[in-house]
Amino acid sequence: MKFKEFKQKIISKYVYPILKFYWRTFKPKSRGVKCVITFGEEILLIRNTYGGRHWTFSGGGAKRVETPEEAVKREVMEEVGLAIEKPKPIGNLDWGYEGKKDVIYCFAAEVNSKNFKIDTTEILEAKWFKIAEVPALPPFAQKIFVLWQNKVF
Repeated sequence: MKFKEFKQKIISKYVYPILKFYWRTFKPKSRGVKCVITFGEEILLIRNTYGGRHWTFSGGGAKRVETPEEAVKREVMEEVGLAIEKPKPIGNLDWGYEGKKDVIYCFAAEVNSKNFKIDTTEILEAKWFKIAEVPALPPFAQKIFVLWQNKVF
């Protein structure tokens, strides 16, 4: 077993369940970001190494000292290695999944290149889809997709 696979297995099997227990017990408030990344008529979706491993959008937690825009730029760069210069806000979602009280700031960004490089610790897979052929999304990602569809620039 390669080290990356071992690391993913440890995170999925031990770290993630501990985090879920903490979230359900203490119900922390957090801020997060998600970004709908497009290149022409294609949209980039990711699958995380943890959780349900459904297709979703790149993003993650915002640090206390970051603005949502700074956080989304950092998260996208960390997860898929894409620099987004001017992410456009498309709306916010309140989400209580897994016991947390999250506010998710959602953005859209057009990139100049389809070349991405995933962080294999956190991202299992990333793939470009034609917008008309986006696979079934879990409820939270579907809400983000609808926000984006209503704000297509």
